[in-house]
Amino acid sequence: MTMLTVPTLCDGGEEATSKTGRGERMDVREEIRFFGEEKALVPGMDFVTYRYPTSWDRQPLGGAESAAAATTTTTTTPSFPMVVGVLSVGHSPEPRNVIRATWAFGHHNVFFIVSGEWTESLEREFAENGDLLWVDAPESYRGVTAKVLVWLGAAAKHFPRSAVLKTDDDSYVTIGLTRSLYHARQDGKFLRRKV
Repeated sequence: MTMLTVPTLCDGGEEATSKTGRGERMDVREEIRFFGEEKALVPGMDFVTYRYPTSWDRQPLGGAESAAAATTTTTTTPSFPMVVGVLSVGHSPEPRNVIRATWAFGHHNVFFIVSGEWTESLEREFAENGDLLWVDAPESYRGVTAKVLVWLGAAAKHFPRSAVLKTDDDSYVTIGLTRSLYHARQDGKFLRRKV
């Protein structure tokens, strides 16, 4: 797990300060953990580092499940019927913002898989949205394989009870219909629809 120190801001947008015992002012900083870091084995690339939101490690479960989980472990696995991984270009946030504002709005199970250089703007987007999975691989055609393999491995590890979907940032996913189709298949029923 990686810890970052981030300035705590006041209402006026200025950094919070505190007086020391000697009458001097100092910055008050708060440590915020917003990403975990792990390695995944990718054939042809050896081990690849990836960063994921720490919410994956501490998402609470609901109801009685939550109480039972709290007595057996200190962290819980997020419980989603389906998780969606959206391949996206790291240096291009526009398609991700459109998706967040449209079909992914209100859904906390949609994550963007990005790669390339870890930049300040990518770090800021990671901290603000909590929905990125960053893969330390080149942003290239070969890097797509690494992104998909890391997503599938990370999803299996962090969301073991969820169906996993992979899509691209130029696609539109109707999450409700996709979830219904998945459940119908699980129940042995199939939805039939005239097109």
